[in-house]
Amino acid sequence: MVWETISNYIEVDNLGSAMKVNGINAWDAGVFSYNTVQNGGYVDFVIREEASSRIMGLAYENESINSINTIDYGFNLGSGSLINIYESGTNLGNIGRYYTGDTLRIMVKDSTVNYIQNGNIIFKSKLSTIAPLHVKAVLRYDSSSTGPVTISNPLYGSFVADVNGLDNVSYQWKYNLY
Repeated sequence: MVWETISNYIEVDNLGSAMKVNGINAWDAGVFSYNTVQNGGYVDFVIREEASSRIMGLAYENESINSINTIDYGFNLGSGSLINIYESGTNLGNIGRYYTGDTLRIMVKDSTVNYIQNGNIIFKSKLSTIAPLHVKAVLRYDSSSTGPVTISNPLYGSFVADVNGLDNVSYQWKYNLY
């Protein structure tokens, strides 16, 4: 994961996990990705800790980095390890619990957004969407984190590599490793 915008009070590790440090207990720390989720793609968040307030999801634009209202599709993970769905500034309510080690996924497919926990669809958005979308997270408490974040998109297109004057050339295709 490559974060395009990182607000105050955020540290990022080599796995792309963003963590709030040295802040107050307020919605004042956020990140916005350079990478995007395309149609047929998804973002995964691996949960590192329970009971720390954060909203992680997808956003169209990099508006107001610390605002939870600019997350268009998100998991609102709060105290008591409860999962709430948060869309376009509205908390749609509790849909279950999360635990350390869970993988939470938001998938975009043909204008539909699905929320997935450990491989099971737990909520389907009633809002229609248009990809691409960026990953955005806003963290409330110190030590709240996104956990490792991964984007995966379908492979489209092809490439041509011309090599002149070299022997024994090998190629390795790497796509969206951040």
